[in-house]
Amino acid sequence: MLRMGSSSVKLPAILKATRLRDSPLDAALLAKPPAGYGIRRNGALVVAAVLLAAISFAGGFLTARFAPTPPSSLQWLLPSQTARPAAGGGLGQSVEAGGRRGTSAGADAHAPDDLASQFDVFWEAWNFVERDYYRRPVDRAKLVQGAIKGMLGALDDEYASYLDAAANRVEKATLDGFLEGIGASVDVKERHFVILAPLEDSPAAKAGLRTGDILLRVDGEELGNLSLAEVVALLGGPAGTKVRLVVQRFDDPEGVPVELELTRARIELEAVTSRMVAEGIGYVRIRFFGTSTVSQLTRALRDMRGKRVRGIIVDLRDNPGGYFNVGIDVASQFLREGSVVVIEERPGYRRQTVARGGGLATDITLAVLMNRGSASASEIVAGALRDHSRAVLIGEQTFGKGTVQVPRDLSDGSSVRVTVGKWLTPAGKLIHGHGIVPVIEARPSPEDEKAKRDVALEKALEWFRVPTEPATVPNEQ
Repeated sequence: MLRMGSSSVKLPAILKATRLRDSPLDAALLAKPPAGYGIRRNGALVVAAVLLAAISFAGGFLTARFAPTPPSSLQWLLPSQTARPAAGGGLGQSVEAGGRRGTSAGADAHAPDDLASQFDVFWEAWNFVERDYYRRPVDRAKLVQGAIKGMLGALDDEYASYLDAAANRVEKATLDGFLEGIGASVDVKERHFVILAPLEDSPAAKAGLRTGDILLRVDGEELGNLSLAEVVALLGGPAGTKVRLVVQRFDDPEGVPVELELTRARIELEAVTSRMVAEGIGYVRIRFFGTSTVSQLTRALRDMRGKRVRGIIVDLRDNPGGYFNVGIDVASQFLREGSVVVIEERPGYRRQTVARGGGLATDITLAVLMNRGSASASEIVAGALRDHSRAVLIGEQTFGKGTVQVPRDLSDGSSVRVTVGKWLTPAGKLIHGHGIVPVIEARPSPEDEKAKRDVALEKALEWFRVPTEPATVPNEQ
């Protein structure tokens, strides 16, 4: 299953931050995808990963010394076809590795024959550490985990990450609508870890965190050398526990960083909520693209068709993304045919993903609400509806997450993910780092936010030619 991010937080990474994350979302970005979803790729990624593991072992070993992840059985990484460890110093015969998410373990657990000599260097370093490192015993599982992290770090991929088994379980729960943490996603922008989409009434929102705030430290730990998944893991944790954050306000980049103490909470939320906002006008809020999103959206659209709506407002604000294929399914509810997104897996090679057909709202006028917290899969939906002239976009410029990550479960319950490509809108527009600009701008002022005035919803109702009074933020948010 392709993940959008998390989000990550990837959810990401929505909730990336709360989970681990996956994400809440992506890493959500990421979590185990629903049955039937997924885009299979060949074993080339694994071959490349094993090669990089040998090259980057030194960096990985240093990472492992300080890694907080608990020991676990990771024998599958160590190739059985290379030079063996010194007597008493190895992990024994390697076992089969996990396949793609949702698949059984495959044949990826051994090194290709053409890498055997290059892995001699790996074993030379391994045996040296086993024999001569003065702190005994050496935690072999941590060394292996560190080697994986070092391998991913050598990719120059800001979204590449490793999750131990416990973090992976938390991430998977997030896109099912359950999370424990601060209630906000985290993503990467210009090499900074950025707060994304705090949930209403969550610890993050109550502490005053806002989309765009830059996260500098968590419980006193500098974040510069950590992966996105590791940052999300620091933010997640059992409800009732405390976490101290140092953030740079997005609207005061030169100001003094702010220190905040938050108490983590357990948060349950629906992926989709809906209501009528005016005669003939329905409102659908999509919070994230998880396992229940399509079924909940289908129920909402059927209800609105029964009420004979003439228009629907689709609210994607503060939606950090989720599963790639769920984003395709959501867009397909509003598109009769045509391309939804273009995937570029390598320079010069592009392929289109088209609408599934059979959507419930392909003939209903749409307005889409978005803001700087709309990212990844939500940008896929907004971009597709814009390019097909199916909706007017109202609100603020979106986040700008235009890459796709694939998570892979490993045999011990942990997982790795790497970026496998970038995506473009049906018209070939690359939004990564740029975002999507609305047709009608609606940016709330501090006074609007204080009064909980929903200026974007007001603009949408005006566009539908509905007489309006000042609208308030919907209660179901």
